Amino acid sequence: MKIGNVCILVSVVKKDFFTAILNCRGLVMLKYLLGLLLIVTGMTSTAFAADSLDPDELKNMGNELFDTGDIDGAIEMWKKAIEIDSTYTFAYNNIGVALYGRKDYAGSVEYLSSAVALDTTYIKAFNSLGNAYLALGEPENARTYYEKSIELDPKDEDKYQNLGNAMLSMGNLEEALKSYEKAVDINKNYAPAYNNIGIIYQKKSDMAGANEYFRKAIKADSDFAPAYANLGKLHYEEPGKGYMDNAIEYFEKAVNIEGDNGIHLYNLGMAFLKNKDFKKAERNLRKAVKLSTDDPDIHYALGLIYVKWKRNTQAIKSFGKVIELDPGYENAQTALDLISPKIEDQPKIPKPGDLPPANSIKPAVKKPENIRIVTPKISTKKSGDLPSANSIKPAVKKPGDLPSTKSIKPTVKKPENIRIVTPKISTKKPAEKNENEDN
Repeated sequence: MKIGNVCILVSVVKKDFFTAILNCRGLVMLKYLLGLLLIVTGMTSTAFAADSLDPDELKNMGNELFDTGDIDGAIEMWKKAIEIDSTYTFAYNNIGVALYGRKDYAGSVEYLSSAVALDTTYIKAFNSLGNAYLALGEPENARTYYEKSIELDPKDEDKYQNLGNAMLSMGNLEEALKSYEKAVDINKNYAPAYNNIGIIYQKKSDMAGANEYFRKAIKADSDFAPAYANLGKLHYEEPGKGYMDNAIEYFEKAVNIEGDNGIHLYNLGMAFLKNKDFKKAERNLRKAVKLSTDDPDIHYALGLIYVKWKRNTQAIKSFGKVIELDPGYENAQTALDLISPKIEDQPKIPKPGDLPPANSIKPAVKKPENIRIVTPKISTKKSGDLPSANSIKPAVKKPGDLPSTKSIKPTVKKPENIRIVTPKISTKKPAEKNENEDN
């Protein structure tokens, strides 16, 4: 029997219950203090262990935490490395890349700028810094750093692809085309550059050229979803059911490859809508809105479907969401006014026996088929940090007046066509940093 238990038993036998209670409390308190001591000791040991490591070891610990998804822990390790060595460029680069992945582009620029200031030959950091500036909507600055990374490493197709993205964001189609062509000169199977060349031809209204390069992208990579989506768009915009059937086929291929991409599902839904297959249109648009909850175009398209089914309550909710996301979306406000007119605008119910005043009958409400969807423009908003993601997402073009025709004119949203190449986490030791390759 343990000594503490013996003490309690003796106290009880002597009917000294107060002492017994104190002994019990003492044991509980002792256990609590011992536990607290162990926790503090463990924390101190961990902190001491981290503080006793050199920057390379801390960098590697941070990389391991990053790979497991512990971004906060990784950043903490890299910051400790900087505390030990304020010139440790890898830590600045890795923090910048981690912040980019979190869409903290300003923070990413801060750390990556420190990395290139400390090492003017750090190729990865220059390229990553260009990505961060492009994500901030500053393509001119992005161009500067992409060109520096190409100067240091002129045989990497990814860097020419990124430079082309910056040029395209600046509206310089010819320079963008040159960069993309350089990328495919280096790598004949580089699908993203073929796809982007197709986009440039499309912008120039050269649909034959666009078709050629979208198909080249698919030939280079049969799983490159944006090229299928862009081919679908070309067919969507041609008159005739045959073209629409082809558009649906290409959009379905894009969805099969990237089923978690709301834009592909939106495109497919709009093609079914134009083909008057309303059930399939609704099914795909409902899936799209779950993946892209903040996209007003998708909510608007769903509203049109609900109006078609005379489900005005759901239509009002969808159009209301559009206005919440984009108060300037005029077509949504017009549609909302048409299906839910204000009370004061309604004709008063005449009393029995009274004749209605002249001109009191309100004109019939326009059918919602008169509402059109306007083509969204490509914006400079970039995607996240995944290698297969595409960077430029379409922005919503503000609709104009309602058309006079009775047909819905849905226009397919451009898919995310332009890819930002992922800035990878550096894992090399300082002696190897200029090779810029990952283990």
